[in-house]
Amino acid sequence: MRPSWKGPGYSFTRPQTQCLVCRGLHLKTTQGSKVHHSSIDDTSRLVRIDAFDLAESADAGDCLWCSLVYRSMIQLGAELPEPEMAGRVTVVSSHGEPFHVEWAASRQRIAAEIFQVAALTRHDERLTIPELGQALDIGPDIMTDKTFDLITDWIAQCDQSHEDCKISGSPSLAPKRLIDVGDPLQLAHEHLIKLVENVAGPVAYVALSHCWGLHQGFTTTIATLRDRQKNIEWVELPKTFQDSIFVTRKLGLRYLWIDSLCIVQDDDADWSAESVKMHNIYEHSYLTVAAAVAKGDDVGFLQTSEERARYDSFLVDLSDFGKGETVRVREIHDYRTTRTKHILDSRAWTLQEVLIPPRLLTFSVTVFFECRQGNACECGSGAFPDPFCAPIRSFDKPDRAAYGTFIRGELNRTELYGYWKSTIVREYSQRELTRPNDYLPALNAMIRKFRTISDDTCIAGIWQGEDLPCQLGWYSLRTGQPSLPMPQRGPTWSWISIDGPVLFMVYKRYNPLASINITQPVRLIESSVDITPTGLMRSGALTLSGNACWGFLEFKIYSDDGEPMCRLRREGYDKSTSCFPTTESSCVIRMDTAIRLDSVDATVNGQMATLQRANLRQHAEEVPPTRVLCLLLGQWGVDMSDGEHKDRCFLLLTPAIDKQDAYHRIGIFDITYQSEVLGERAKIWFEDLGSMTLTLE
Repeated sequence: MRPSWKGPGYSFTRPQTQCLVCRGLHLKTTQGSKVHHSSIDDTSRLVRIDAFDLAESADAGDCLWCSLVYRSMIQLGAELPEPEMAGRVTVVSSHGEPFHVEWAASRQRIAAEIFQVAALTRHDERLTIPELGQALDIGPDIMTDKTFDLITDWIAQCDQSHEDCKISGSPSLAPKRLIDVGDPLQLAHEHLIKLVENVAGPVAYVALSHCWGLHQGFTTTIATLRDRQKNIEWVELPKTFQDSIFVTRKLGLRYLWIDSLCIVQDDDADWSAESVKMHNIYEHSYLTVAAAVAKGDDVGFLQTSEERARYDSFLVDLSDFGKGETVRVREIHDYRTTRTKHILDSRAWTLQEVLIPPRLLTFSVTVFFECRQGNACECGSGAFPDPFCAPIRSFDKPDRAAYGTFIRGELNRTELYGYWKSTIVREYSQRELTRPNDYLPALNAMIRKFRTISDDTCIAGIWQGEDLPCQLGWYSLRTGQPSLPMPQRGPTWSWISIDGPVLFMVYKRYNPLASINITQPVRLIESSVDITPTGLMRSGALTLSGNACWGFLEFKIYSDDGEPMCRLRREGYDKSTSCFPTTESSCVIRMDTAIRLDSVDATVNGQMATLQRANLRQHAEEVPPTRVLCLLLGQWGVDMSDGEHKDRCFLLLTPAIDKQDAYHRIGIFDITYQSEVLGERAKIWFEDLGSMTLTLE
């Protein structure tokens, strides 16, 4: 970097245009263009520059843009690699927007945002570099008047111009109880906090999304209900509740809904009646506040995170180009890549709480706002400005934009079921619950939404319409340490019957938008389920008709990671045809849980044994060849560039111990081959199968 400049006369004669190194930067005005910061689109331009070329151009001191980028990266600690090593600088630019730069050299990666500090207007005439956009400095504290002024502006803009975000205000959809935090026109010391019922007329209220934590002391019970309706003392409230009341009052609103206070926790009738309304409560809230990083109600969410200092900005000295002190650089602040854990991203109930509301205000390392038509952040660049970042789903965070396309009915049937499998189930299945029996009730809101759009019927998290063969083709993502069976949550054929994350076999193998032809699909004859009004499943059975064959399953643990090597042999063929995961046959065999041998009235290799799910966190060291039923879910054919691919997916079933002529699922088997290269092991499984009708429980 050149620390000095050669005087004002020299500065105004130096070239302000791009040099050969940075000539690809997008600096010209594009009429009506708009950069979508979460992706690189046709209104922005990506340029890759060699780090040494950039440094040389900047050191020569003749190019404003090379100097701007290089000096910015030096401020964040960038170092040139050794001469024999490669270094790359990637710049994403668009006229009137901040530059986003990725420095990758010598194992060093820095993602930076270069901007001018925003003043009174978006297009401030005092800007020294009109081509470079504005952003806001992230101050040291989160709870400032400046922050709440921003929040107020975001909500006002949404109120005035976003039709999709307007709530219906129907009194019938308002919660039965709300917390009255006081008339906004009264003085703060005169505010009385109390629980009120059946507030008349359309009412604007704030809903709180929070994690209760280990100490759930302050709730409403049958014994405390009357006292809560008279007065709630401020000192009694846990910190998260105090913070949510502060935010509600600061925004000029009177009513607040908190589940643990507005639902009587030990009254089963009240819980049953109010918990099924939760999706309406969040959907019709004026604003939902998410206490994203509070691990419990005693923690609060308005305290300043230590991580805020990570996004301090630094002045970029361009005085030798005659530019004022308006240009700054910082590490890109993006909701997807904050290091502070969002506890709400790990809880099952909170998935619907952050997806369904029309407006969501999240208190995290910074404050950011999402509605159905946009997002904003106190950094001034939106919630997702990093163009080098993977999609939000890669970070196991809820994707409100994808949910918006879903609820607006913009997905075709293939995309619709793909959204359920790859987004809703994938995200929900890896979340945690305090009470296992809440597993389906906590998903009830999403099921209701999907049912309305798809006109399909859901049974234990499985849709029974045209996508049924794919819906049944789920598998556990746990390796080494297997999932635990959860029989109290649902039947073995549903993904809700095990703990931990799941994916779907056919969706995993192929692009969901590809043209997939299915033949020999399993068919639903009858379903029988017993579900309580709150969504708790007591029992569930499917009667299916399809093609099947018997096989012998065995496995043994060879590796230190505890993952078994499975072998599956079709009955009637010798051991040399055993199928196991290889490149030749593209075979996948996955067990749902750990497996144990159990005695039944069926002879298997001279032994009275069958396989059953085991409530263990480790697989058995070895399981001898044991008879299992292989039920074909369907055969998928896909035309790809290297020829036609055929795929058969089977459920691995075992006779139920407690009921004759019924089966339990224990795993899944998927095998693929190309028509030109057909391995003998694979070929056996594409031969004719026998048809049968069976009951799964």
